[in-house]
Amino acid sequence: MARRSRTQFMNTQTWYPARVNISRMERAMVNLMAPLPKEVTTDDVLDCLVPKEELALLRAATPHAELANSSYTGGQQRDLDFSFGKVTLYIDFVAMKIIPPRTGYVKLQVDTPKAETLRRCMETTVDIVRRHNKLRTILQEFDRLNVTPGAARHYWPTLQSLLPTDHVYFSVKGDRFRDVPFDYETTCLLREAPEIVAKGLLCEPTVNDRDKPGRALLRLRPEGSDQVFALIIKE
Repeated sequence: MARRSRTQFMNTQTWYPARVNISRMERAMVNLMAPLPKEVTTDDVLDCLVPKEELALLRAATPHAELANSSYTGGQQRDLDFSFGKVTLYIDFVAMKIIPPRTGYVKLQVDTPKAETLRRCMETTVDIVRRHNKLRTILQEFDRLNVTPGAARHYWPTLQSLLPTDHVYFSVKGDRFRDVPFDYETTCLLREAPEIVAKGLLCEPTVNDRDKPGRALLRLRPEGSDQVFALIIKE
């Protein structure tokens, strides 16, 4: 009898497919609920992130600089700390046709016209990631406690929406399962999970989980996330 490949095992015997689909739901929700409006330009973004005087100097000096990618690294990383959480921005200053400023200069300039729009976009993205991390935490606990498929079906019925139809989760017969000693925090997360999954599925992840084609000029990674989300794309 042919041996099952590692991929087949991961897709049918582990929670790996659920993790993949959680990430797809998360990205689809960010794409639909946290986009920067089209009227926010790269100049607006620079106004929002670099102090006015320093930005004026950089803009004045840029025509006299060599902005080839060999001169500066595109997508330069800048870490920002907000009340709603920490984020890392990857800013392609070169593609925005400006000399990259020093790291310490890049902060949200709250008095600029589009600053609040950019802040809301980042906050919404962080909130979406935080919600989906709750689902990931449940799966981590499933792994740690060796939760059986029967117990998984009992404690988290909506997990079925995140798994392929040939997963062992669906082959469980009867109502017998081994009780799992979840802690209070995980129990609360299991109560929240159905609503999080339902909202994620409404965003149609199979349709909306891809970024628009083009060069990403501004990307965002919330703290604790493995995903990076494009906020501005040059088509």
